[in-house]
Amino acid sequence: METQSRKILFLSCFFAFIILCPIILAYSIGFKFDFNNKKIVPTGSISIKSIPKKSKIYINNKLCGAETPAYVNNLPEGEYNIKISKNGFSKWEKILNVKNYQITIVDNVLLLPQNPKIQHIFNKDIQKIEFSPSKKKAIILASPQTNPNLYLLDLSISQFPIVSRVDSGHKLVSIDQTSLQWSKNEDKISLFGTINNGQKGYFLLPFNSDPIFLTKKQNLSNPISMWHRENNDIFTFLNNTKIYQLNTSNKASVELASDALNYIVIGNKTFFIQKNSGMIYNVSDPWTTLSPELKFTSQFTKTPIPSFSKQKQYSMFILSDKNKEILIQDQSNNLFIASNQEIKQIAEKISGFNVSPSKNKILLYSNHEINILDKNLEYHPKELIARTEQTIKKALWFDDFHIAYLLSDGNFYITELDNRNGRNTLTPVPDKIDDFWIDSSANKNFPIMYYIKENQLFM
Repeated sequence: METQSRKILFLSCFFAFIILCPIILAYSIGFKFDFNNKKIVPTGSISIKSIPKKSKIYINNKLCGAETPAYVNNLPEGEYNIKISKNGFSKWEKILNVKNYQITIVDNVLLLPQNPKIQHIFNKDIQKIEFSPSKKKAIILASPQTNPNLYLLDLSISQFPIVSRVDSGHKLVSIDQTSLQWSKNEDKISLFGTINNGQKGYFLLPFNSDPIFLTKKQNLSNPISMWHRENNDIFTFLNNTKIYQLNTSNKASVELASDALNYIVIGNKTFFIQKNSGMIYNVSDPWTTLSPELKFTSQFTKTPIPSFSKQKQYSMFILSDKNKEILIQDQSNNLFIASNQEIKQIAEKISGFNVSPSKNKILLYSNHEINILDKNLEYHPKELIARTEQTIKKALWFDDFHIAYLLSDGNFYITELDNRNGRNTLTPVPDKIDDFWIDSSANKNFPIMYYIKENQLFM
């Protein structure tokens, strides 16, 4: 090649680089050329993720070339109608505002099957169902009320549950529905029942042997119990104001506290509300020491429960194992949180509450409202999610970004937390139902719902 030709080629490439480089750089950081106004203008973008994946994206009713998950860039600032759809699933639609130099995040789109696969998995009248911590098993208390029948539901065999009868013992004539508790390894349950001579107590039901009467020497009156979260043989229960810890392998027992209104076990400590002060104390697990009689009690909070009365009833729930955060509900349906050595009220006159899977938010529901408290905002203020004319019967987390709730008329809904220009609300089942549970455990690709209709269990 001649010297002159080389110079021309070099200069051509140089000027092309000088011209194209700013254009490419401007495009990469969100600028595009407006051919109508003949100028370069800034733009924004949208990031979209959905369940299920590979859903179609429509922007202002025009099909986008990409499917979810997708990143759509070079959108001029303004409002856009975004629709996400997939054959056989519900649709999602929202008007979103795109701003220059910013990414609008839409990463929690939920599409439900229009014709979900429904399995009828139990056909006897259900009085109570208690799922194991892993949601792989469930124990079902079925009618009649006298000489009760217990059934074990195994949900770990693919998605076709196996139901088998659990022998509850011929002496049991009644079972307290609230007392069914799973052990840590899910190989046995405990229950509070009455035998045919009128004596009440706790029974242990191993799935591979006969029932065991755990508290034969004590006539118990109030079924408040809990299995140890780290030791599969340790069982704790409250009788009047005394907390006992029982080793089910040898039936050795220890009194942990004598002045408790209620308690909860976190790690190797038992936290309890002291009857006289209304403050929370914790006692170390005696089974971790050299002697079962050796235990240490310390003060967990420096302040009592607000408006405390030892005549009131209190329930305790774990908010966070790691941070030792405890939720307390009194009989007036006020909700308190105990952490950092103090107890403060965070809600009043609620019908129920539920902690999100990530433990960062608390769902509250009353007769006609559902609200959310955010830990990152120190649980204040509450955010209104839904207001209904019908009474709210139950509300749970579907996942970290959606809630499910059941109304008194049997209608069931799932709604998103994203409140930008309204919330998408779905109806997952065609029938009216009586109760429901959600399994959103990490090993499931998609949450599974169990529900009761006319005392029959469906999945």
